Amino acid sequence: MLNVKTLNRTSSIGTGLQGKVEGEVIDLRSFAGQTFKVDTLALSDSSYNSYVGFYAVEDAQGTLANGLKVGDAGYAAAAIKSAVLRSSQNETQLDRTIAGGKILAPVAIVNGSFDDFLNRNPQNQANSDIHAYFNYTGANSDHVDHFQLLENNQFGLEATYGGGNRSYNDLVFQTKIKG
Repeated sequence: MLNVKTLNRTSSIGTGLQGKVEGEVIDLRSFAGQTFKVDTLALSDSSYNSYVGFYAVEDAQGTLANGLKVGDAGYAAAAIKSAVLRSSQNETQLDRTIAGGKILAPVAIVNGSFDDFLNRNPQNQANSDIHAYFNYTGANSDHVDHFQLLENNQFGLEATYGGGNRSYNDLVFQTKIKG
């Protein structure tokens, strides 16, 4: 069983869309022009070699800055290339800087790194040994929800293709946003 320690107390900054459908995001739209320090903690006891991060989207539907929408060809690769926070499992990163003004959506790479994914399965095809999972189910090749909101700015991942046991504890990713 995975035991999660908190980074002091999770922040409520960015929680405006949390709790809504596909709301496992950090909403920083109302903070345009501001920057924040962020602490991240990624914990896993899964046998998968996983990486997790956040990428910027323009709206609650997951549209990228280049206009690609969830389900469009090239969405997975473009989202991953634009990731602003990246962590490997069982890693803590302190005082990372992020800009406000966007929604940050989570992405996880299972069975490899971000670069491995871009080299081996950039279209996120089902018949690969490496997959990217997004909180937008239409971007997942198995069309399964792989993220669950555990508390403010803390997300659980189900790392098994097809949804596994839906425990959402294969990797837990927490952010503390300091304003």
